[in-house]
Amino acid sequence: MSIRFIGANWKMNLTLQEAKLLYSELEDAINNELSCDVVVFIPQPFLGCFESTDNIQIAAQNFHAPELSGAFTGETSLSQLKSLNINTVLVGHSERRQQFNESDELVMLKAITAVQQGFKIVLCCGEPLEVRRKGEEAVLKFLKRQLSELSHWDKESLDQVIVAYEPIWAIGTGSIPSIIEIINIHTFLRSTFRTPIIYGGSCDASNSEQIFSEDSVAGGLIGGGMAAWNNRSRATGTFGETGLPFEAKTSMLKVHAGERVLNPQETADYNKSGPDAGQTQYMMEYNQTAKQLLEATKATNELLNKQVAIAIATEKNTKKTSKVVDKVGPSIV
Repeated sequence: MSIRFIGANWKMNLTLQEAKLLYSELEDAINNELSCDVVVFIPQPFLGCFESTDNIQIAAQNFHAPELSGAFTGETSLSQLKSLNINTVLVGHSERRQQFNESDELVMLKAITAVQQGFKIVLCCGEPLEVRRKGEEAVLKFLKRQLSELSHWDKESLDQVIVAYEPIWAIGTGSIPSIIEIINIHTFLRSTFRTPIIYGGSCDASNSEQIFSEDSVAGGLIGGGMAAWNNRSRATGTFGETGLPFEAKTSMLKVHAGERVLNPQETADYNKSGPDAGQTQYMMEYNQTAKQLLEATKATNELLNKQVAIAIATEKNTKKTSKVVDKVGPSIV
């Protein structure tokens, strides 16, 4: 299966200025070179400040349902999202389930409401650590229960769904299931619910190429880079455009791609650059991670295309050989 969807969940991170910078860098990195959908789940307050382009689709991280309007202070309706030309929404992320008490029932109610209103949805599922410890059979049973309502949906509705498998224990930890586990779970979900399955949960530039090369993986939902940005902001005690204090800049800076640590020369250059330039440098490093991820995706697609071309060529050669054998067969005998 070729990669068909890459999603970036920016969560509750970035100021508007930072978001615009990152969005611009991401669009430059893509530059019409990817055949898959690239979707960015923008922080809710900024949705009206961005427009989808040929390269990137803007999507929402959350919405209220089933009501489309009414006395729901602080909520965002699907009708309001539609008026902003948003047509894709994230549903059932583990952070919504755990921190905002969204039950399986509420998640599926939101999912069907969004689909009925003409939205495409990325529907998240994933098991906690205590379920994983019980073994693969327990994990599959847990996931099937989370998504059970999908088995009652018609094909037209399912065509609007992408399922994101994000094991809760892996999100933001740097740990992921083994490739065999990912293959088994994706294959099970795909055959059970007949939707594309993408992977999330500590998926980054260091492991995406291997994950995306598997036939059962239709893409990825990436959020770890934004967690790294947020952790950096908290560690320095600064947010937004206030810059990074000199004292904080003297420490080693982890680069999200592979958790690499700046070498002494890089650190010295960073410390000389000043607060504003220092923050810009970190943004550039994060953007480089995004570029590496996109490059890995392109490389995977190129490999798959080559494999398909080889298979077609092999089939043609086999047919030609068969015809030759048919012709010369009697004389050989």
